[in-house]
Amino acid sequence: MTKAFLTTLFIIISSSIFFTTTFSFPRDEKLTQMTFYYQETNAAREPRDLTGITVVPPVNWTTTNFGSVEVMDDPMRETADPSSKLLGRIQGMYVYASKEEYSVLMVMNLVFMEGSGTTYNGSTLSLVGKNSLLAEEREMSVVGGSGVFRLARGFVTLRTIVFDRKTNNVIIQYNLTVLHY
Repeated sequence: MTKAFLTTLFIIISSSIFFTTTFSFPRDEKLTQMTFYYQETNAAREPRDLTGITVVPPVNWTTTNFGSVEVMDDPMRETADPSSKLLGRIQGMYVYASKEEYSVLMVMNLVFMEGSGTTYNGSTLSLVGKNSLLAEEREMSVVGGSGVFRLARGFVTLRTIVFDRKTNNVIIQYNLTVLHY
């Protein structure tokens, strides 16, 4: 009986031991700040030129579009000029999640393109947050990243540069501040 008890106790104790591994990063933490422009096309002559589409329309139309879900694959450009250098794509979705305010919950990845000529080629940043669309300046969180931006954290401020009420086409300035390794 004692032998069975000790064997059981040994198995329980040895199965509850956690093994951890520590490692160090080869580089110090860096601060990166950059400005770029999100350019969304919601109305275009050719469907292939659309960069934002509604996948779930609002169930009951309200002034806030509550319940609507949209997806995006928008160009991320160096300046507000639609023909300026393409740095990457802004891919994700936004949900009109407020009944009282014209705002969206945004979940997106900033995908820096190979060949964009930046040191961020192939890297991504993940952003999430509330975007109060009518506010002059908004802020969202940087919650992670890949490639050059591993373990990223930070914030981005947004400011609308152009908004066409007829087409809902928009150009938004992003000012990014991010810490990463």
